[in-house]
Amino acid sequence: GWRPLAGSGVVPKTERVITDDFSANGAFISHTESMERLGIPKIDTLRMHDADSCGGPGAMFFSGAIDQALGPQGMLAGLRALRDDGVIKRVSLGMNAHRGHRDSLEGKGSWSPSVITDLIDAAPSGTIDSALLAYGFNLLCHDAIEVIAACQRAGVKVHVAGTFGGDLYSIFRPVGPDQKAKVAAWQSLADDHGVSLSSVAIHFAFLPACVERVIFGMRSVEEVERNVAALKEEVPTEIWKEAQRRGLLPKELRLQ
Repeated sequence: GWRPLAGSGVVPKTERVITDDFSANGAFISHTESMERLGIPKIDTLRMHDADSCGGPGAMFFSGAIDQALGPQGMLAGLRALRDDGVIKRVSLGMNAHRGHRDSLEGKGSWSPSVITDLIDAAPSGTIDSALLAYGFNLLCHDAIEVIAACQRAGVKVHVAGTFGGDLYSIFRPVGPDQKAKVAAWQSLADDHGVSLSSVAIHFAFLPACVERVIFGMRSVEEVERNVAALKEEVPTEIWKEAQRRGLLPKELRLQ
């Protein structure tokens, strides 16, 4: 039943500050300011971004962000209200989903997938329409498997980001002997089936039934051309069973 607090308009530009506010009113003000900057009448989706970085084991900015977001005056209540009023169509999460995600400033320890799965389980049914999961589901990192499973159980659509990896896991810039060996093994598998490594990475991201969108960045003409070409390739389904036999995918990953 949350609605914007009386007198809670947009903060004047001269007084704006960057803050981590996971309250319902914070969602309203953030949305209002974004619409003002974008200059468009409507947007489709709002994501609650990185509450897992602000509360819990890897607390970076302040503790209790997730508890605040889940409360009766929390951000998820605000996003539900915006959806109920037809202001937005979908409520979403944006979380980093790999175990290397940690607080490098405070050194408070590593992140755990349970931070996201607990949030999904604690949110009222039907609150979350989709979850953008970054870096945790690609050829080199499978940390997000249990998060994806939780999304599937809850009916939450998954948007996979970091399809080719990221700073910690990259199929194009592997770091260290272990990553280089794994990339070489994936490249060998791709070569054996006559497809590119890029196409294998993209098709892998689409494997879970709940994955609705796959996101991959491009920062050069060459990368655009490579990815467009990869999308046109057909990756044979038997490649995934072969990847399990070669130890590139966990055996507990159930493949259709």
